[in-house]
Amino acid sequence: MTYNLHLTVNNDFSILKLFKGDQLIVEKSWPEERDMGKQLLVSLEQILSEIKINPEMIESFLVTGEAPENFTSRRIAETVSRVYNFAIDQR
Repeated sequence: MTYNLHLTVNNDFSILKLFKGDQLIVEKSWPEERDMGKQLLVSLEQILSEIKINPEMIESFLVTGEAPENFTSRRIAETVSRVYNFAIDQR
């Protein structure tokens, strides 16, 4: 079974969820405070260490939400997702 990350970025909060197949394993949320990079990376690290999985065990990283594409936090989230997915594809 593979793990998948799903980040929902809204105008006032974000939620990072880890799924194993269709089952939600854990989620971390935080309010929008113009610190998406820090909050996202800290939450990602916490999730991986809490569940005791390696980054290589993540199969995909999806970003969705109500925040518009030109919203800075959304752009940061999309960049982190693209880099993570690029690394996954290079395995």
